[in-house]
Amino acid sequence: MRQSNFLGMIAQKILAFEEKIPDKGEDSYLLSLNEKAGVVGVFDGCGGIGARRYQEYESRTGAYIASRAVAEGVYNWFQQFYDHLPKGNSHYSEQIKAVIDKQLQLYSSGVQKKSVLKGGMQKEFPTTVSMCVIKPVKNKIALNFLWSGDSRGYMLGKTGLYQITKDDVDGENAMSNIKNDGVLTNVVSASKPYVLHEKVVMLSNPAMVITATDGCFGYLPSPMDFEFCILDSLMAAENMLEWKDNLKSVFKEFTGDDYTFCAVLLNFSGFSDIKAYYKKRYEEMTEKYMIPLKNAEDEQKDELWDTYRKTYEKYIGGET
Repeated sequence: MRQSNFLGMIAQKILAFEEKIPDKGEDSYLLSLNEKAGVVGVFDGCGGIGARRYQEYESRTGAYIASRAVAEGVYNWFQQFYDHLPKGNSHYSEQIKAVIDKQLQLYSSGVQKKSVLKGGMQKEFPTTVSMCVIKPVKNKIALNFLWSGDSRGYMLGKTGLYQITKDDVDGENAMSNIKNDGVLTNVVSASKPYVLHEKVVMLSNPAMVITATDGCFGYLPSPMDFEFCILDSLMAAENMLEWKDNLKSVFKEFTGDDYTFCAVLLNFSGFSDIKAYYKKRYEEMTEKYMIPLKNAEDEQKDELWDTYRKTYEKYIGGET
């Protein structure tokens, strides 16, 4: 730890966000940091199952309302309780789920009975959640990743990108899901039961904590491309603003959806330190993956993915 004050551990924060249709986007985000703790998150309203429009809320879709309502609820929880977060390796899924449920029921109670959804695949106020509560614990930082759905939480360290969260999509991995676009099996909503998963990672080295909706990674050719986009846009930048603009250009080029990329960089001294720290990994990604991928046949792509996933999937598995 470079300083006892939590804000002293944070080098920078970065937010790249864009709606495919202005004022119609169904993504939302949360980024709140103070001297004792932080929370970062993204929320992707599920447009297909949440397409119902509510006259009570300016004819907005349930998906639009849900992502913003949940972000607001978690923000209010953090502002109220950050000074009283339990010490040590603690868990927050139960209390945050209670906050989300209360928030969505508040919005649901404002809907006339005749407007409430009935049966079918539709859900009332559905949204994905991917968030991380960040708190110093002795000489480390506790990262509590919480999620529901297919928005993701990552950690980018010196040796590569790790997907921490596990998509609520049966039978797919990060590579196969790009092609198959699997069906969500679990998502937050006001009308159906859901699970809010949680995994705790203890961090002692510099790293980037990332939360991202599928508009950031779901339209790229491979998971390797997602890590490379982050690093390549960083290496081409002279400051944080340029880095953000570079990221937005890449996501805008590939995505067919709203996208939200929200990240915090921990245990760095500044932007130049960040670039120096990731330079070797950038060179490794270029030589080991990106150059071979340019002219690779499907079989070779699968081989490259099999190599990459040994590190990338290190944290995917049982919850803690």
